[in-house]
Amino acid sequence: MSTNLKVVGASWIKTRISTFILVAAGFLSICALFIAKIERPKYDGTYCATMFWNEKTGFNIEYWKQRNDLHNIPKGAARICYKDSMYQNGWSQLEIETEEKYPDWVQAFGAGMLEGTLTWSNIYHHWANTISSPCDTDESSQNFCTWLRDTVESNYVEMKKTAKLRASHDHYWHQIDLLTYQLEGMYFGWQRGAKRARSGLEEDFELTDFLLLNLAADIQDLKENFTLTLENGKKSLNKIFPNARASMLVKLFPDFEGNFKFIMGHSAAASYSSMLRMQKRYKFKFHVSPINWNTNTVPGTDISFSGYPGILASIDDFYMIKGRNVHSVVGGVSIRNENPSLWNDINNNNYHIPLSFRIMTASRLGQNRKTWEKSIGRYSITGSKQWIRVDLKKINLLQKLHSNNNYSKIDGLNDLGVHDIILLSEQVLNKYKTKDLTTSMSINWTSLWCNGIPKLKEISLFSGIPFENNNSNMKIVESNMTNLEDVDEFLRKNAFRGDLLGEQASPYGNIDMKLFTFDPVLEITDYNAISGPLFTKQKPRFFNNDISIESLTIEEPNKIYSNENSDEFNIEIISSAEPSKIPAPARLIRNDILAIAKHRYHHNRPFKWSEVDDNGVNHQGQPNEWNFSKVKPVWAWHSQ
Repeated sequence: MSTNLKVVGASWIKTRISTFILVAAGFLSICALFIAKIERPKYDGTYCATMFWNEKTGFNIEYWKQRNDLHNIPKGAARICYKDSMYQNGWSQLEIETEEKYPDWVQAFGAGMLEGTLTWSNIYHHWANTISSPCDTDESSQNFCTWLRDTVESNYVEMKKTAKLRASHDHYWHQIDLLTYQLEGMYFGWQRGAKRARSGLEEDFELTDFLLLNLAADIQDLKENFTLTLENGKKSLNKIFPNARASMLVKLFPDFEGNFKFIMGHSAAASYSSMLRMQKRYKFKFHVSPINWNTNTVPGTDISFSGYPGILASIDDFYMIKGRNVHSVVGGVSIRNENPSLWNDINNNNYHIPLSFRIMTASRLGQNRKTWEKSIGRYSITGSKQWIRVDLKKINLLQKLHSNNNYSKIDGLNDLGVHDIILLSEQVLNKYKTKDLTTSMSINWTSLWCNGIPKLKEISLFSGIPFENNNSNMKIVESNMTNLEDVDEFLRKNAFRGDLLGEQASPYGNIDMKLFTFDPVLEITDYNAISGPLFTKQKPRFFNNDISIESLTIEEPNKIYSNENSDEFNIEIISSAEPSKIPAPARLIRNDILAIAKHRYHHNRPFKWSEVDDNGVNHQGQPNEWNFSKVKPVWAWHSQ
């Protein structure tokens, strides 16, 4: 009897367990259906992290994975949000913000660590494309790169030593010191990111590699120095293509209602291997002095720029700067130097400040013309540039004077305080000069186009370019440009595509376009950028009576019309939409010039790596086709 009872009890327990399992399964099924109907959050690929720091524990990074609520990211000493959208629009986007209550060196090192650890993959690709690959080209390149690494390392050691000694009493050297902290923090962060990803690359990458990335604007000058003075080489200026230059255009004018507008366009020129592009924004709350924390923060605390992975500055030289009593836009292009003998006066044993360090220091300390000039021109040798700096805050003064009809004579502008709004600065090696263009541009409503040809007489003569030949360049481009669409068309028309030269093809040319406008009445700025080699949107035709460009051959050059005094390639291509023009006197054209005429004629299609012979040019991490639209960065943390 007892045995039967045991059996029955056991069966009852098993039955109850089975019932519970079925109920639980049913409940889970209902939950699954309910959860399935709930819309899952959609992320756009933005990753964020925060750097925390205190004196006892040091630095600690918290990673927040993908986030949509970017404004809720904890601040810490520094925070970052990063999105790699290279294949979607040709740009990555990175934003870093630091907190004023932390020591400046903590802000700088922490910001560098965050950028290095989140962007380590793109940093490596950019290094492989632009530094490692060219150094392996041939024996001459290897010799130069060996000398370059030794020179860069010794210069950095001396520069860093001087910064440590002078930072406490010299504002300039304090900012240089912070840039070394940021650079070394980025290197440390890169190692951490590569290690977390188990890439195995961290052991082969040194701080010198980061230095070389940040000397991209200086390396060409250093190569000329190496060739001309250390190898007794021949003149090696005007590399690759004489007219493959960065281009920049600015214009200040009143609209039909009498309100001022400022428009600006900028296009960088470089090898296509460097097209891993990144929109960056640094909101660093650095102080003027590292000793007295009662001092103000630097004037330029909010700097946005078009840049590259692993580099502290723009390199293609386009900056938008905000901060305490500062609102400016700065653009730069490489300037021509036809005087190789200048290198004989350069002492290679003296340290110099790389351009990336000088321009970021000037952007932070440059509240006016005096402080800007002092920073950008100090210890300058390499990274020769032609700069335009526009003080957007002062355009409001022009607006008021224009509205009240207070100026009609050029001589009276300075008396009314209208000066240093549009500043032209030119540097060739250790020579630096500046000219205020406010008067000419605000009276004549002209457009200024900079493409690397010196405009200042002293710089022109110093660089070996006869001033009388380019004097017309100072007359400034007359135009009816009134909007960014006009600037877009102008830059595309004057862009260069080295990949379209047939047998002479090389992946080098204008690789982007930045478009900027400012309305001083509403105090609104608008900025858009396009990444990739530029192409026109309408097919031009070659203008020589009834001769078409297809009928011209490189082997047998024809008599075609050109401007013999032009500094550019002597070919005039006129859009089919334009009326007939009176051609210049006819002359025979060289084969290479004719090749460029044909290049410009076919300059109406996007660049594709798969359609060109890249000549072994590395392009890791890049999309195949560069046919992207304008991009307007949307920042998470707005100005305070």
